[in-house]
Amino acid sequence: ALEDDIINHNKHLHQAVSIGQSLKVLSSREDKDMVQSKLDCSQVWYFEIQEKSHSRSELLQQALCNAKIFGEDEVELMNWLNEVHGKLSKLSVQDHSTEALWKQQSELRVLQEDILLRKQSVDQALLNGLELLKQTTGDEVLIIQDKLEAIKARYSDITKLSADVAKTLEHALQLATQLQSTHEELCRWLDGVEVELLSYETQTLKGEASNQAQERQK
Repeated sequence: ALEDDIINHNKHLHQAVSIGQSLKVLSSREDKDMVQSKLDCSQVWYFEIQEKSHSRSELLQQALCNAKIFGEDEVELMNWLNEVHGKLSKLSVQDHSTEALWKQQSELRVLQEDILLRKQSVDQALLNGLELLKQTTGDEVLIIQDKLEAIKARYSDITKLSADVAKTLEHALQLATQLQSTHEELCRWLDGVEVELLSYETQTLKGEASNQAQERQK
């Protein structure tokens, strides 16, 4: 509105200059110099105000653009951060089979790649927020600062959580592998013992049958 008002007053400036030029024709030399000085001063002052208004308008436009960009980025990032945090929280050890743990590790690697790829988007959103802070005053400053801190804290949380989950799954997989190996070894030993017992029982039965046959022959 202010910029429009300044533009509208441009015709008043031209009218004043035109009147001043007409007045100069009717004035003495000293008065002509005084009139010209006032005209020059008025024109310089008007153009300075016009330039300041234009610069202010550009800054406001840029601030609005930055606010829109940061607002959209902040909402999208926080939704993604919360979604990833939820997925990571579900990757606890729920099944001790190696197949299930391998599957969970695969899911975790996909999430970790996504977290790494999003780092650039997070950094850009933080930069946009800092630029917006330079153009913001009042309570909005605190609101933007809180949003920036929330983004940084949440990203740090999921980065740490993904590392913790990776360690837990790796440890669980090692234990599950050892358990499976021990179980297989135990099963092989039990099978061997069972074979030996069956062989012993068979030999015992044969021995008893032979003894009984010999007794009958006597």
